[in-house]
Amino acid sequence: MDGSGAPPSSHVSARAVGRRPQRAQVPRPESRTLIIGEPTVRILLVVHRALPHSIGGVELWADALARGLHAHGSEVAMLALARRDDEPMFSLQTETAQWGTTFWLSHELSAARSFRDTWHDPRLEAPVREVLARFNPDVVHLAHPDGWGVWPLRSGRDHGAVTVATLHDYKWICGRGQMVRPPGQRCESIEEDRCTRCLRDQLGGGQGRSLLRHLAPRGLRERLRTADEQSDPSARGEPGLRVRRRWRSRQIALMASLRDADLVISPSRFVAERFQAAGLDRAVTVIPNGLDASERQPPRRPLSGPLRVGFFGNPHRTKGLDTLVRAVASRPAGSVQLRVYGATAIDLEEAGASGLSQHLMKAMGTYPAGSAVEHMEEVDVVAIPSTWDENHPLVAIEARLARKPLVVADRGGLPELVRDQLDGWVLPAADPAAWGERLGLLSANRSLLGQAVREIAPPASAYQMADDHLTAYEECGATRTANYATGGTRNSALAGPSR
Repeated sequence: MDGSGAPPSSHVSARAVGRRPQRAQVPRPESRTLIIGEPTVRILLVVHRALPHSIGGVELWADALARGLHAHGSEVAMLALARRDDEPMFSLQTETAQWGTTFWLSHELSAARSFRDTWHDPRLEAPVREVLARFNPDVVHLAHPDGWGVWPLRSGRDHGAVTVATLHDYKWICGRGQMVRPPGQRCESIEEDRCTRCLRDQLGGGQGRSLLRHLAPRGLRERLRTADEQSDPSARGEPGLRVRRRWRSRQIALMASLRDADLVISPSRFVAERFQAAGLDRAVTVIPNGLDASERQPPRRPLSGPLRVGFFGNPHRTKGLDTLVRAVASRPAGSVQLRVYGATAIDLEEAGASGLSQHLMKAMGTYPAGSAVEHMEEVDVVAIPSTWDENHPLVAIEARLARKPLVVADRGGLPELVRDQLDGWVLPAADPAAWGERLGLLSANRSLLGQAVREIAPPASAYQMADDHLTAYEECGATRTANYATGGTRNSALAGPSR
Protein backbone atom coordinates (compact mmCIF):
# COMPACT_ATOMS: atom_id res chain seq x y z
CA MET A 1 0.00 0.00 0.00
CA ASP A 2 1.46 3.37 -1.01
CA GLY A 3 -0.73 5.48 1.29
CA SER A 4 -3.09 6.52 -1.48
CA GLY A 5 -5.75 4.11 -0.34
CA ALA A 6 -5.23 1.95 -3.40
CA PRO A 7 -3.79 -1.53 -3.76
CA PRO A 8 -0.34 -1.88 -5.31
CA SER A 9 -0.51 -0.95 -8.99
CA SER A 10 2.22 -3.22 -10.32
CA HIS A 11 -0.46 -5.19 -12.21
CA VAL A 12 -1.55 -2.10 -14.16
CA SER A 13 0.05 -2.22 -17.58
CA ALA A 14 0.30 0.28 -20.36
CA ARG A 15 -2.35 -1.73 -22.22
CA ALA A 16 -4.89 -0.42 -19.70
CA VAL A 17 -4.50 3.01 -21.27
CA GLY A 18 -7.04 3.51 -24.06
CA ARG A 19 -5.63 5.36 -27.08
CA ARG A 20 -8.22 7.12 -29.20
CA PRO A 21 -7.13 7.29 -32.83
CA GLN A 22 -7.29 10.44 -34.89
CA ARG A 23 -10.83 10.99 -36.15
CA ALA A 24 -9.60 10.90 -39.75
CA GLN A 25 -8.38 7.33 -39.23
CA VAL A 26 -11.70 5.84 -38.12
CA PRO A 27 -15.18 5.98 -39.69
CA ARG A 28 -17.93 7.87 -37.91
CA PRO A 29 -19.81 5.38 -35.72
CA GLU A 30 -23.35 4.57 -36.89
CA SER A 31 -24.66 5.33 -33.40
CA ARG A 32 -23.41 8.91 -33.57
CA THR A 33 -26.98 9.99 -34.45
CA LEU A 34 -27.69 9.54 -30.73
CA ILE A 35 -25.29 12.42 -30.12
CA ILE A 36 -25.83 14.92 -32.91
CA GLY A 37 -29.49 14.23 -33.56
CA GLU A 38 -32.47 14.59 -31.26
CA PRO A 39 -32.43 14.74 -28.32
CA THR A 40 -29.32 16.94 -28.08
CA VAL A 41 -26.69 15.96 -25.56
CA ARG A 42 -26.10 18.56 -22.83
CA ILE A 43 -22.53 18.86 -21.55
CA LEU A 44 -21.37 20.79 -18.47
CA LEU A 45 -17.65 21.56 -18.40
CA VAL A 46 -16.37 22.33 -14.89
CA VAL A 47 -13.08 24.26 -14.72
CA HIS A 48 -11.13 25.94 -11.96
CA ARG A 49 -10.62 29.07 -14.06
CA ALA A 50 -11.86 30.24 -17.45
CA LEU A 51 -11.40 32.90 -20.12
CA PRO A 52 -11.39 35.87 -20.02
CA HIS A 53 -10.68 36.19 -16.30
CA SER A 54 -7.75 33.81 -16.43
CA ILE A 55 -5.52 32.65 -19.27
CA GLY A 56 -3.71 29.33 -19.14
CA GLY A 57 -3.47 25.96 -20.81
CA VAL A 58 -6.55 24.44 -19.18
CA GLU A 59 -8.59 27.58 -19.81
CA LEU A 60 -7.71 27.61 -23.52
CA TRP A 61 -8.35 23.85 -23.76
CA ALA A 62 -11.79 24.26 -22.18
CA ASP A 63 -12.67 27.11 -24.53
CA ALA A 64 -11.57 25.09 -27.57
CA LEU A 65 -13.49 22.00 -26.42
CA ALA A 66 -16.64 24.06 -25.75
CA ARG A 67 -16.48 25.58 -29.24
CA GLY A 68 -15.88 22.18 -30.80
CA LEU A 69 -18.76 20.56 -28.93
CA HIS A 70 -21.05 23.43 -29.89
CA ALA A 71 -20.05 23.01 -33.54
CA HIS A 72 -21.15 19.37 -33.26
CA GLY A 73 -24.62 20.50 -32.17
CA SER A 74 -24.25 19.86 -28.44
CA GLU A 75 -25.65 22.19 -25.80
CA VAL A 76 -22.70 23.38 -23.72
CA ALA A 77 -22.39 25.17 -20.40
CA MET A 78 -19.32 25.91 -18.32
CA LEU A 79 -19.07 26.21 -14.54
CA ALA A 80 -16.00 28.17 -13.44
CA LEU A 81 -14.58 29.90 -10.39
CA ALA A 82 -13.99 33.66 -10.38
CA ARG A 83 -13.79 35.88 -7.32
CA ARG A 84 -15.81 39.02 -7.81
CA ASP A 85 -15.56 41.64 -5.09
CA ASP A 86 -19.07 42.92 -5.78
CA GLU A 87 -20.64 39.45 -5.39
CA PRO A 88 -21.13 37.40 -2.20
CA MET A 89 -18.95 34.35 -1.85
CA PHE A 90 -20.50 31.21 -3.40
CA SER A 91 -23.05 33.21 -5.37
CA LEU A 92 -23.76 32.33 -9.01
CA GLN A 93 -23.86 34.62 -12.02
CA THR A 94 -24.47 33.67 -15.64
CA GLU A 95 -23.08 35.00 -18.90
CA THR A 96 -23.76 34.03 -22.49
CA ALA A 97 -20.89 32.93 -24.73
CA GLN A 98 -20.85 32.05 -28.43
CA TRP A 99 -20.89 28.36 -27.58
CA GLY A 100 -23.37 28.46 -24.66
CA THR A 101 -23.68 29.61 -21.05
CA THR A 102 -21.05 30.24 -18.39
CA PHE A 103 -21.98 29.89 -14.72
CA TRP A 104 -19.53 31.92 -12.63
CA LEU A 105 -19.22 30.87 -9.00
CA SER A 106 -17.77 33.58 -6.78
CA HIS A 107 -15.03 31.70 -4.98
CA GLU A 108 -11.25 31.63 -4.60
CA LEU A 109 -8.78 29.05 -3.32
CA SER A 110 -7.71 31.26 -0.43
CA ALA A 111 -11.25 31.02 0.97
CA ALA A 112 -10.53 27.49 2.22
CA ARG A 113 -10.97 27.39 6.00
CA SER A 114 -8.89 24.25 6.40
CA PHE A 115 -6.83 21.80 4.41
CA ARG A 116 -9.91 19.60 4.07
CA ASP A 117 -11.75 22.46 2.36
CA THR A 118 -9.24 22.31 -0.50
CA TRP A 119 -10.77 19.02 -1.64
CA HIS A 120 -14.05 18.69 0.33
CA ASP A 121 -15.59 22.12 0.98
CA PRO A 122 -19.27 21.53 1.89
CA ARG A 123 -20.09 25.11 0.87
CA LEU A 124 -19.65 24.05 -2.77
CA GLU A 125 -22.34 21.38 -2.74
CA ALA A 126 -25.36 23.70 -2.93
CA PRO A 127 -24.18 25.87 -5.87
CA VAL A 128 -22.99 22.80 -7.82
CA ARG A 129 -26.34 21.11 -7.37
CA GLU A 130 -28.12 24.33 -8.33
CA VAL A 131 -26.25 24.45 -11.64
CA LEU A 132 -27.07 20.79 -12.27
CA ALA A 133 -30.75 21.49 -11.64
CA ARG A 134 -30.78 24.55 -13.90
CA PHE A 135 -28.82 23.13 -16.84
CA ASN A 136 -29.77 19.46 -16.39
CA PRO A 137 -26.65 18.02 -18.10
CA ASP A 138 -26.24 14.56 -19.58
CA VAL A 139 -22.45 14.81 -19.08
CA VAL A 140 -20.53 16.47 -16.25
CA HIS A 141 -16.88 16.88 -17.27
CA LEU A 142 -14.43 18.09 -14.60
CA ALA A 143 -11.31 19.60 -16.15
CA HIS A 144 -9.38 20.26 -12.93
CA PRO A 145 -10.00 19.54 -9.22
CA ASP A 146 -8.47 22.80 -7.97
CA GLY A 147 -11.10 24.66 -5.98
CA TRP A 148 -13.72 21.95 -6.64
CA GLY A 149 -12.42 18.78 -5.05
CA VAL A 150 -14.92 15.91 -5.02
CA TRP A 151 -18.16 17.83 -5.53
CA PRO A 152 -18.66 18.04 -9.32
CA LEU A 153 -18.17 14.32 -9.95
CA ARG A 154 -20.07 13.26 -6.83
CA SER A 155 -23.00 15.57 -7.51
CA GLY A 156 -22.98 14.76 -11.21
CA ARG A 157 -23.23 11.07 -10.47
CA ASP A 158 -26.12 11.67 -8.06
CA HIS A 159 -27.80 13.64 -10.84
CA GLY A 160 -27.59 10.62 -13.14
CA ALA A 161 -25.15 12.22 -15.58
CA VAL A 162 -22.16 10.56 -17.19
CA THR A 163 -19.19 11.79 -15.14
CA VAL A 164 -15.83 12.55 -16.76
CA ALA A 165 -12.47 13.83 -15.47
CA THR A 166 -9.45 15.00 -17.45
CA LEU A 167 -5.95 14.68 -15.98
CA HIS A 168 -4.33 17.93 -17.06
CA ASP A 169 -1.67 17.76 -14.35
CA TYR A 170 -0.99 15.88 -11.10
CA LYS A 171 -3.22 17.91 -8.78
CA TRP A 172 -5.35 14.85 -8.06
CA ILE A 173 -2.40 13.08 -6.43
CA CYS A 174 -0.02 15.96 -5.60
CA GLY A 175 -1.02 19.04 -3.64
CA ARG A 176 1.52 21.14 -5.53
CA GLY A 177 0.16 19.94 -8.86
CA GLN A 178 3.43 19.36 -10.72
CA MET A 179 5.07 16.64 -8.63
CA VAL A 180 7.93 19.06 -8.02
CA ARG A 181 9.10 19.98 -4.53
CA PRO A 182 11.32 22.89 -3.48
CA PRO A 183 13.78 23.94 -4.67
CA GLY A 184 12.72 22.31 -7.97
CA GLN A 185 13.26 18.63 -7.18
CA ARG A 186 11.32 16.33 -9.50
CA CYS A 187 9.24 13.54 -7.95
CA GLU A 188 8.78 10.45 -10.09
CA SER A 189 6.31 8.66 -7.80
CA ILE A 190 3.88 9.17 -4.94
CA GLU A 191 5.47 8.12 -1.63
CA GLU A 192 3.85 8.86 1.71
CA ASP A 193 7.03 9.72 3.62
CA ARG A 194 8.18 12.26 1.06
CA CYS A 195 4.71 13.60 0.22
CA THR A 196 3.71 14.17 3.83
CA ARG A 197 6.91 16.12 4.50
CA CYS A 198 6.11 18.23 1.48
CA LEU A 199 2.53 18.71 2.68
CA ARG A 200 3.74 19.79 6.11
CA ASP A 201 5.85 22.41 4.36
CA GLN A 202 2.79 23.64 2.45
CA LEU A 203 0.80 23.82 5.68
CA GLY A 204 3.42 26.08 7.24
CA GLY A 205 6.25 23.76 8.24
CA GLY A 206 4.71 22.69 11.53
CA GLN A 207 3.24 24.64 14.45
CA GLY A 208 6.58 25.90 15.72
CA ARG A 209 7.75 27.24 12.38
CA SER A 210 4.33 28.73 11.63
CA LEU A 211 4.38 30.59 14.93
CA LEU A 212 7.93 31.80 14.24
CA ARG A 213 6.89 33.12 10.85
CA HIS A 214 3.91 34.91 12.38
CA LEU A 215 5.84 36.58 15.18
CA ALA A 216 9.09 37.34 13.34
CA PRO A 217 9.85 40.81 11.95
CA ARG A 218 9.14 41.24 8.26
CA GLY A 219 12.76 40.86 7.20
CA LEU A 220 13.14 37.60 9.11
CA ARG A 221 9.85 36.31 7.73
CA GLU A 222 11.14 36.87 4.20
CA ARG A 223 14.40 35.06 4.99
CA LEU A 224 12.46 32.12 6.45
CA ARG A 225 10.24 31.99 3.39
CA THR A 226 13.25 32.08 1.05
CA ALA A 227 15.04 29.39 3.04
CA ASP A 228 11.99 27.15 2.84
CA GLU A 229 11.70 27.65 -0.92
CA GLN A 230 15.35 26.76 -1.44
CA SER A 231 15.43 23.66 0.72
CA ASP A 232 14.01 20.20 0.15
CA PRO A 233 11.08 19.59 2.55
CA SER A 234 11.42 15.82 2.14
CA ALA A 235 14.80 15.99 3.87
CA ARG A 236 13.27 17.28 7.10
CA GLY A 237 12.10 15.28 10.09
CA GLU A 238 9.03 13.15 10.73
CA PRO A 239 5.90 15.08 9.65
CA GLY A 240 3.70 13.62 12.39
CA LEU A 241 0.54 11.53 12.45
CA ARG A 242 -1.81 14.49 11.98
CA VAL A 243 -0.21 15.49 8.67
CA ARG A 244 -0.15 11.86 7.52
CA ARG A 245 -3.87 11.52 8.23
CA ARG A 246 -4.63 14.70 6.30
CA TRP A 247 -2.63 13.51 3.33
CA ARG A 248 -4.19 10.05 3.35
CA SER A 249 -7.71 11.47 3.54
CA ARG A 250 -7.11 13.66 0.50
CA GLN A 251 -5.46 10.87 -1.51
CA ILE A 252 -8.22 8.36 -0.75
CA ALA A 253 -11.07 10.79 -1.49
CA LEU A 254 -9.72 12.16 -4.78
CA MET A 255 -8.53 8.78 -6.05
CA ALA A 256 -11.95 7.29 -5.24
CA SER A 257 -13.56 10.16 -7.14
CA LEU A 258 -11.54 9.21 -10.23
CA ARG A 259 -12.28 5.51 -9.85
CA ASP A 260 -16.01 6.16 -9.59
CA ALA A 261 -16.09 8.40 -12.68
CA ASP A 262 -17.51 6.88 -15.84
CA LEU A 263 -14.59 8.13 -17.90
CA VAL A 264 -11.07 9.39 -17.15
CA ILE A 265 -9.13 11.13 -19.91
CA SER A 266 -5.49 12.15 -20.22
CA PRO A 267 -3.98 14.21 -23.04
CA SER A 268 -0.81 12.08 -22.86
CA ARG A 269 -0.02 8.41 -22.36
CA PHE A 270 2.71 9.35 -19.88
CA VAL A 271 0.34 11.04 -17.43
CA ALA A 272 -2.19 8.20 -17.77
CA GLU A 273 0.47 5.68 -16.78
CA ARG A 274 1.77 7.92 -14.00
CA PHE A 275 -1.69 7.94 -12.40
CA GLN A 276 -2.03 4.20 -12.81
CA ALA A 277 1.34 3.71 -11.12
CA ALA A 278 0.04 5.90 -8.27
CA GLY A 279 -2.90 3.56 -7.71
CA LEU A 280 -5.58 4.51 -10.25
CA ASP A 281 -6.63 0.95 -11.03
CA ARG A 282 -8.72 1.60 -14.13
CA ALA A 283 -8.46 2.36 -17.83
CA VAL A 284 -7.60 5.90 -18.92
CA THR A 285 -8.51 7.16 -22.38
CA VAL A 286 -5.86 9.24 -24.16
CA ILE A 287 -7.26 12.15 -26.18
CA PRO A 288 -4.59 14.67 -27.28
CA ASN A 289 -5.37 18.35 -26.97
CA GLY A 290 -6.45 20.26 -30.05
CA LEU A 291 -6.84 23.80 -31.35
CA ASP A 292 -8.84 25.38 -34.14
CA ALA A 293 -7.57 24.56 -37.60
CA SER A 294 -8.27 28.16 -38.61
CA GLU A 295 -5.29 29.21 -36.49
CA ARG A 296 -2.81 27.29 -38.67
CA GLN A 297 -0.26 29.33 -40.53
CA PRO A 298 1.47 28.45 -43.80
CA PRO A 299 5.07 27.20 -43.49
CA ARG A 300 7.80 29.71 -44.19
CA ARG A 301 11.44 29.43 -45.09
CA PRO A 302 13.91 29.50 -42.19
CA LEU A 303 14.84 33.05 -41.35
CA SER A 304 18.28 34.36 -42.24
CA GLY A 305 20.83 35.45 -39.66
CA PRO A 306 21.36 33.61 -36.35
CA LEU A 307 19.23 30.59 -35.51
CA ARG A 308 16.28 32.08 -33.65
CA VAL A 309 15.15 29.82 -30.81
CA GLY A 310 11.75 30.65 -29.31
CA PHE A 311 10.82 30.03 -25.68
CA PHE A 312 7.15 30.67 -24.92
CA GLY A 313 5.58 30.92 -21.48
CA ASN A 314 6.45 31.34 -17.83
CA PRO A 315 10.21 31.45 -17.04
CA HIS A 316 9.69 29.40 -13.87
CA ARG A 317 12.70 27.26 -13.05
CA THR A 318 10.80 24.04 -13.86
CA LYS A 319 10.43 25.27 -17.44
CA GLY A 320 14.17 24.82 -17.96
CA LEU A 321 14.95 28.26 -19.35
CA ASP A 322 18.33 28.22 -17.62
CA THR A 323 19.25 25.19 -19.74
CA LEU A 324 18.56 27.19 -22.90
CA VAL A 325 20.46 30.21 -21.61
CA ARG A 326 23.57 28.14 -20.92
CA ALA A 327 23.21 26.29 -24.23
CA VAL A 328 23.04 29.54 -26.23
CA ALA A 329 25.96 31.00 -24.27
CA SER A 330 28.09 28.03 -25.36
CA ARG A 331 27.67 28.80 -29.08
CA PRO A 332 29.83 31.19 -31.12
CA ALA A 333 28.60 34.76 -31.08
CA GLY A 334 26.08 35.49 -33.81
CA SER A 335 25.16 31.86 -34.49
CA VAL A 336 22.17 31.43 -32.13
CA GLN A 337 19.74 33.88 -30.57
CA LEU A 338 17.23 33.05 -27.81
CA ARG A 339 13.91 34.89 -27.88
CA VAL A 340 11.82 34.65 -24.72
CA TYR A 341 8.11 35.33 -25.19
CA GLY A 342 6.00 35.73 -22.07
CA ALA A 343 8.60 37.43 -19.89
CA THR A 344 10.17 40.84 -19.46
CA ALA A 345 13.83 41.54 -18.72
CA ILE A 346 12.88 41.95 -15.04
CA ASP A 347 11.12 38.56 -15.09
CA LEU A 348 14.24 36.93 -16.49
CA GLU A 349 16.40 38.54 -13.86
CA GLU A 350 14.13 37.35 -11.06
CA ALA A 351 14.09 33.85 -12.56
CA GLY A 352 17.88 33.79 -12.65
CA ALA A 353 17.88 33.48 -16.45
CA SER A 354 19.49 36.80 -17.34
CA GLY A 355 23.12 37.42 -18.07
CA LEU A 356 23.25 37.05 -21.86
CA SER A 357 23.90 40.07 -24.01
CA GLN A 358 21.14 41.49 -26.20
CA HIS A 359 22.42 39.82 -29.37
CA LEU A 360 22.24 36.41 -27.66
CA MET A 361 18.89 36.74 -25.86
CA LYS A 362 15.91 39.05 -26.18
CA ALA A 363 13.05 39.36 -23.72
CA MET A 364 10.07 39.83 -26.03
CA GLY A 365 7.60 40.61 -23.24
CA THR A 366 4.15 39.19 -22.65
CA TYR A 367 1.70 38.43 -25.44
CA PRO A 368 -2.12 38.18 -25.64
CA ALA A 369 -3.76 34.78 -25.43
CA GLY A 370 -4.11 33.20 -28.85
CA SER A 371 -1.27 35.19 -30.42
CA ALA A 372 1.54 32.69 -29.82
CA VAL A 373 1.18 31.18 -33.30
CA GLU A 374 1.67 34.62 -34.85
CA HIS A 375 4.79 35.28 -32.76
CA MET A 376 6.21 31.87 -33.67
CA GLU A 377 6.62 33.14 -37.21
CA GLU A 378 9.51 35.21 -35.82
CA VAL A 379 11.57 32.16 -34.82
CA ASP A 380 13.07 29.11 -36.51
CA VAL A 381 12.42 26.51 -33.81
CA VAL A 382 10.36 26.35 -30.62
CA ALA A 383 12.09 24.96 -27.54
CA ILE A 384 10.41 23.28 -24.54
CA PRO A 385 13.31 22.41 -22.20
CA SER A 386 11.14 21.64 -19.14
CA THR A 387 12.68 19.81 -16.20
CA TRP A 388 9.34 18.63 -14.78
CA ASP A 389 7.11 15.95 -16.28
CA GLU A 390 4.95 18.00 -18.64
CA ASN A 391 1.68 16.58 -19.91
CA HIS A 392 0.61 17.90 -23.32
CA PRO A 393 1.48 21.62 -23.26
CA LEU A 394 -0.47 24.03 -25.40
CA VAL A 395 2.69 25.67 -26.73
CA ALA A 396 3.60 22.42 -28.49
CA ILE A 397 0.26 22.39 -30.32
CA GLU A 398 0.70 26.05 -31.23
CA ALA A 399 4.13 25.25 -32.66
CA ARG A 400 2.54 22.56 -34.83
CA LEU A 401 -0.05 25.07 -36.04
CA ALA A 402 2.77 27.49 -36.89
CA ARG A 403 4.66 24.66 -38.66
CA LYS A 404 7.71 25.18 -36.48
CA PRO A 405 9.98 22.26 -35.49
CA LEU A 406 10.05 21.44 -31.79
CA VAL A 407 13.09 20.83 -29.62
CA VAL A 408 11.85 19.25 -26.39
CA ALA A 409 13.21 17.69 -23.22
CA ASP A 410 12.82 13.98 -22.61
CA ARG A 411 10.37 14.53 -19.74
CA GLY A 412 6.76 13.55 -19.25
CA GLY A 413 4.56 13.56 -22.32
CA LEU A 414 6.85 15.81 -24.37
CA PRO A 415 8.49 12.98 -26.36
CA GLU A 416 5.00 11.89 -27.49
CA LEU A 417 4.67 15.19 -29.36
CA VAL A 418 7.79 14.77 -31.49
CA ARG A 419 9.02 12.18 -33.95
CA ASP A 420 12.67 12.45 -33.00
CA GLN A 421 14.97 13.38 -35.89
CA LEU A 422 11.99 13.73 -38.25
CA ASP A 423 9.78 16.69 -37.29
CA GLY A 424 11.79 17.75 -34.23
CA TRP A 425 14.32 16.65 -31.66
CA VAL A 426 14.17 15.14 -28.17
CA LEU A 427 17.10 16.07 -25.93
CA PRO A 428 18.14 15.22 -22.35
CA ALA A 429 16.54 17.55 -19.81
CA ALA A 430 18.83 19.88 -17.86
CA ASP A 431 21.78 19.12 -20.16
CA PRO A 432 23.07 22.44 -21.57
CA ALA A 433 25.88 20.69 -23.45
CA ALA A 434 23.47 18.47 -25.40
CA TRP A 435 21.18 21.42 -26.13
CA GLY A 436 24.10 23.60 -27.20
CA GLU A 437 25.39 20.89 -29.52
CA ARG A 438 21.98 20.44 -31.18
CA LEU A 439 21.39 24.18 -31.59
CA GLY A 440 24.85 24.52 -33.09
CA LEU A 441 24.10 21.76 -35.60
CA LEU A 442 20.80 23.37 -36.62
CA SER A 443 22.48 26.75 -36.96
CA ALA A 444 25.16 25.34 -39.23
CA ASN A 445 22.79 23.22 -41.32
CA ARG A 446 19.51 25.05 -41.95
CA SER A 447 18.36 22.37 -44.37
CA LEU A 448 17.55 20.22 -41.33
CA LEU A 449 14.87 22.75 -40.41
CA GLY A 450 13.30 22.59 -43.85
CA GLN A 451 13.24 18.80 -43.72
CA ALA A 452 11.59 18.88 -40.29
CA VAL A 453 8.94 21.38 -41.44
CA ARG A 454 7.93 19.08 -44.30
CA GLU A 455 7.40 16.24 -41.82
CA ILE A 456 5.17 18.21 -39.42
CA ALA A 457 1.63 16.84 -39.22
CA PRO A 458 -1.08 19.28 -38.16
CA PRO A 459 -2.57 18.74 -34.71
CA ALA A 460 -6.21 17.92 -34.13
CA SER A 461 -8.59 20.84 -34.49
CA ALA A 462 -11.04 21.80 -31.75
CA TYR A 463 -13.76 20.09 -33.82
CA GLN A 464 -11.75 16.85 -34.07
CA MET A 465 -10.91 16.96 -30.35
CA ALA A 466 -14.61 17.41 -29.58
CA ASP A 467 -15.44 14.50 -31.88
CA ASP A 468 -13.10 12.24 -29.90
CA HIS A 469 -14.73 13.38 -26.65
CA LEU A 470 -18.24 12.81 -27.96
CA THR A 471 -17.31 9.29 -29.00
CA ALA A 472 -15.92 8.59 -25.54
CA TYR A 473 -18.99 10.15 -23.86
CA GLU A 474 -21.26 8.01 -26.02
CA GLU A 475 -19.44 4.80 -25.15
CA CYS A 476 -19.78 5.62 -21.45
CA GLY A 477 -23.45 6.44 -21.90
CA ALA A 478 -24.06 3.09 -23.57
CA THR A 479 -22.28 1.28 -20.73
CA ARG A 480 -24.19 3.20 -18.07
CA THR A 481 -27.49 2.47 -19.82
CA ALA A 482 -26.75 -1.26 -19.98
CA ASN A 483 -25.93 -1.34 -16.26
CA TYR A 484 -28.59 1.08 -15.05
CA ALA A 485 -31.24 -0.16 -12.64
CA THR A 486 -34.58 -0.72 -14.34
CA GLY A 487 -36.43 1.35 -11.74
CA GLY A 488 -34.21 4.40 -12.09
CA THR A 489 -34.63 7.49 -14.21
CA ARG A 490 -32.01 9.33 -16.20
CA ASN A 491 -32.06 12.46 -18.26
CA SER A 492 -29.51 11.47 -20.87
CA ALA A 493 -29.45 11.76 -24.61
CA LEU A 494 -26.53 9.36 -24.38
CA ALA A 495 -28.87 6.59 -23.32
CA GLY A 496 -30.42 6.37 -26.79
CA PRO A 497 -33.68 4.63 -27.59
CA SER A 498 -33.31 2.12 -24.74
CA ARG A 499 -33.73 4.70 -21.98
